[in-house]
Amino acid sequence: MLPIGTFWGFLPCLSWGWSDFLASLYSKQQGSFQTAFYVQVIGLFPLLLVTVVPGSAKIPIDQIDWSILSSLGSIIGILMVLMYLAYYQGLAKGMVSVVTAVASA
Repeated sequence: MLPIGTFWGFLPCLSWGWSDFLASLYSKQQGSFQTAFYVQVIGLFPLLLVTVVPGSAKIPIDQIDWSILSSLGSIIGILMVLMYLAYYQGLAKGMVSVVTAVASA
């Protein structure tokens, strides 16, 4: 029997590996732009759940500096879009094991 920590360690490894494999297959079929778009749409659901459910967010809204967030947030958002497009383009053209290792380094 595996210890519970080992189980919880293997679970993310399997899910991330499986998601990279499926993203590679989908990006080869549909393209990196469409893959990145659908991954981001799916990723919005947990964020919306946290913002809609009252009391789930632990950061008080009045402590956020909105001027810094709006200026840096747009720059970081553009960089992340470019990064995701490059990542899924790499999955579409290269080997999954090489692309994920380089991207995580």
